[in-house]
Amino acid sequence: MDRIIPVSPGDEVDVVLHGVTQEGKGVGRISAAGSSGRADRGGFTLFVRGGLPGERVRARVTRVARGYADAEVVAVMEASDARVRPPCPVFGACGGCQFQHGDYGWQLDVKRERVREALERIGRFRTVYEGSGDPGVGGSAKGSGEVMGSTGKSEEAVGEGRLLVPAGAHSPVDTVVIHSTLGMESPWRYRNNIHMAVKNRGGRLAAGYYSSGGRRWVATEDCPIADKRLVALIRAGLRAAEVCGWQAAEKATHGPAGARSHGESTGGVGRLYHLAARVAPGTGQTMLIAVVDREQMPHLGEFSDRVRDAVPEVTSVILNVRRRGEGPIYGRRSIALYGPSRIVDRMGGLWFEISPTSFYQVNSQQAERMYRLAVEAAGLDGSQRVVDAYCGVGTLSLFLSRSAAWVTGIEVAREAVADARRNARMNRIGNARFQVGAVEEILPRLVADRQPDVVTLDPPRRGCRREVLEALICSQVPRVVYVSCDPATLARDLRILAGGGYQVRGVWPVDMFPQTGHVESVALLGLQ
Repeated sequence: MDRIIPVSPGDEVDVVLHGVTQEGKGVGRISAAGSSGRADRGGFTLFVRGGLPGERVRARVTRVARGYADAEVVAVMEASDARVRPPCPVFGACGGCQFQHGDYGWQLDVKRERVREALERIGRFRTVYEGSGDPGVGGSAKGSGEVMGSTGKSEEAVGEGRLLVPAGAHSPVDTVVIHSTLGMESPWRYRNNIHMAVKNRGGRLAAGYYSSGGRRWVATEDCPIADKRLVALIRAGLRAAEVCGWQAAEKATHGPAGARSHGESTGGVGRLYHLAARVAPGTGQTMLIAVVDREQMPHLGEFSDRVRDAVPEVTSVILNVRRRGEGPIYGRRSIALYGPSRIVDRMGGLWFEISPTSFYQVNSQQAERMYRLAVEAAGLDGSQRVVDAYCGVGTLSLFLSRSAAWVTGIEVAREAVADARRNARMNRIGNARFQVGAVEEILPRLVADRQPDVVTLDPPRRGCRREVLEALICSQVPRVVYVSCDPATLARDLRILAGGGYQVRGVWPVDMFPQTGHVESVALLGLQ
């Protein structure tokens, strides 16, 4: 028998919210009658954009699916103590931030709760909050409510395909201490890197972001989580491009970045896809990047000069050429119109070169704190042999190298390894080596041959391949530090390692992206 769907698009219902998704939607349930004045956890699920846990709201249904419906707040009848006014005028339309309507303390609680729920639901661990003495099983962070995936499912089903929880891990075992989320003193203006899609709007060039899912472009002249220097550079680039006669690749009504634009196949003056800007907070160096469809853009010298006139302190002005089939943001070729082709940052006493398209953590302050936390968790005294898997451009590797006998980094991206080696030379670090290749292919051989004392893991969102975890278990590496950007895959991988003889000695959530639903974590494991 099919389940009754009690609402239709356009209906307005009263609902009490008891949870929140990663996308910042309040979670409530209504009865078959279509309304609920209490948190009815047995009814039909509503995901309410703009709502917070503990609130009673009137919501308008925007979409109905099998088993749930999407809605948006029409009126807040009983507000949460955590509710604040978002400072961004396009919050809710832009897809960049999800939590600006909740105060920062609430955000930190929600993120710790999300880690807790993943560890319990997926990893089947018992959890306890640091200093509370109370098990986290069945509990929640103060004011955060239930934390759910975007579809209301357990996070076992969230991410790249279904997560494979290992057999035999279906009852809670072990106790994992979850520490307080490591937050920022000021959770605004922290981004050191932004890229904005450029459109023709009303005869002028405008820059903006895409909504969640990339279905709608939202114009904006500011971004409160971006460094002000980046905003100034984007504005200067727009005005310079207009004066030089550049056109946007798409009109404001066209689809998301990466979709084919009319400018790719036509003649004319050339087309501008994106403007991006980077800042190195440790040195103050800045870079503006114009992403275009051809090298021969008109008046390139004038474009560069006008950017420099508007922002005299700019370090580099770069033209990035994105050919058809490249992208979705950058092309393969970058040309320096002014200044060096890379800028240099200083973080944690180390120097790092940043190219126009290279990966570099967007929150330098929190990245340094997270790397220092990982080094502390590794327990180094100068004698340890360390393998840093998924090392990227070598940032964590170089932090580790100052307290280790030697560090070997593994990374599949050849360009990132080249950057890592360059960064090691620039810092005169001789005890860090880097290998190009897939971690699942190199790590099993490396841990068997070199017998490291510590392995650090910093995988992408999908987590570690099973071969990586099995290699650690077989080699019985004494200490593992896992840096995660997804609580669901972290929980899955920790359960596999725990089943192989490791004990999770602590998990530290880190708020790398304030005002969003994302959370990083550092986990320490040792042999039982």
